[in-house]
Amino acid sequence: MMPIPLEAWAAGRVGCGCRDLRPIGGGRHGHGNCGHGNCRSRPRGGCRASDALHLDQAKSTLEFQFVQAGAQNKGKISRFAVTLDFSADNPAASKLDVVVETGSLDTGDKERDDTLKGADLLAVAKFPQARFTSTQITKTANGYDAAGKLTLHGVSRDIHVPFSFRTADEQGKPAGYLLGKTTIKRLDFGVGQGDWKSTEWVGNDVAVSYSLRLVPSAGH
Repeated sequence: MMPIPLEAWAAGRVGCGCRDLRPIGGGRHGHGNCGHGNCRSRPRGGCRASDALHLDQAKSTLEFQFVQAGAQNKGKISRFAVTLDFSADNPAASKLDVVVETGSLDTGDKERDDTLKGADLLAVAKFPQARFTSTQITKTANGYDAAGKLTLHGVSRDIHVPFSFRTADEQGKPAGYLLGKTTIKRLDFGVGQGDWKSTEWVGNDVAVSYSLRLVPSAGH
C-alpha cells in the first residue's frame, strides 16, 4: 500500500492510501473505483481521511509566561488534549478543541504552583479544566486564526488563537504540526481574587505558546 499523499491528507480527501484518486460523483474519491469496499476509513460513503487529528502528547508543548514582581516567569502544562478537524481547502469548516488540566501546571517552584492553583487564582479544585472550542477558523497572511470561546475559572470569553499548520511525511505516515502563541488577560476570567486582583505583583497578561504534533487516530 502506498503512503497517503500528504497534499490529499491535509485537504481531508483520502484516507485509505489507495492509488486511484479519480473523483466520482461530487468529486470525492470513492470505494467503487478503488476496490476498498472493506476499508475502515469509509465514513459517510467516501474514502475520506479520519476527520480528527489528535495530540501526540510526548512531542507537544503548551507553555505560558507572566510577570510577577517585575520579573518574567515561565510555566508549562503537562496534561492537555487537542483535537483538530482540519481542511486546508475549507478552513471555515474546520474545528479546534483544546482541553487543559489546570492542575498540571508547573513553573518549577512548588510554593508558586500551589499559590496559582489555590482558591484566589485558578481554583483548580473547583475548576479542574479549561477549554477552548473554536467557532470559526479563517486563513490569514501568516497562517490561520481560530476564533472561539475559552472557558477558564468558570468564565467564558471570546478569544483568538492564531496558528500555523504544516504536514509532514514521517516514515510513510502523515503528521501535522500546529504552532502559535496568543495572550489572555487573567482578570477577564476572574483569575485573581482578593489581593490578587491587583496587577502590582502579578501582571494581567498571560502569554500562551503552543507547539503541537498531531496525528490521525489509530487505525487510519
